[in-house]
Amino acid sequence: MNYEGRMRLHTLLLPALLGLYGCDGGMKVVVPDSGPPLDSAGCPTAGNGDLDVVGLSVGGLVLPQYYSAVSAVLGAGSCSTATNKSTCVWAAVGQTWTFTDCDEDGVPDAQGVCDIPNQDARLVPPYNGRTADGLGLGVSPACWESALGTPTSTPGNSDVWTWNTSMGVSVGFSGSGAETIDLGWAMDG
Repeated sequence: MNYEGRMRLHTLLLPALLGLYGCDGGMKVVVPDSGPPLDSAGCPTAGNGDLDVVGLSVGGLVLPQYYSAVSAVLGAGSCSTATNKSTCVWAAVGQTWTFTDCDEDGVPDAQGVCDIPNQDARLVPPYNGRTADGLGLGVSPACWESALGTPTSTPGNSDVWTWNTSMGVSVGFSGSGAETIDLGWAMDG
């Protein structure tokens, strides 16, 4: 390796070594996140509490909810409107909320327009919230069933399980874990 190649290699390695050892020469220990604690069946036993599938809340927003309250927490959503409803997506946090649009003006209704708040919320990756006992995206069907009991229905698709909680929760599974979580009334699509 010529001089220029060695200098380029040193330029790449030096920041990595300083990052591992620090400028003072003391070694830094980096411990990877091992995820939530698991029980003997491999089910999570703790979570951040951001999701409540029985009380139907996401990040402290209890369903049903108006767009103004959701956007106050998540910022402006990217909304599209179809007959009597607006679907708003917050892709960066993996959340989609459906709201009424009774006056069909192309925006979610404010309180007082129709007095029917949102219908549901869908959670998809990269949403990383979990119930206090660890349920969330990526968690196996067996763990969901262990926590919530036998599903009320699996409507024509064994990959979507529904439980009747306050208004209902449906979980779509793919592979070994939950891929979507729907809270509230059934979502279209």
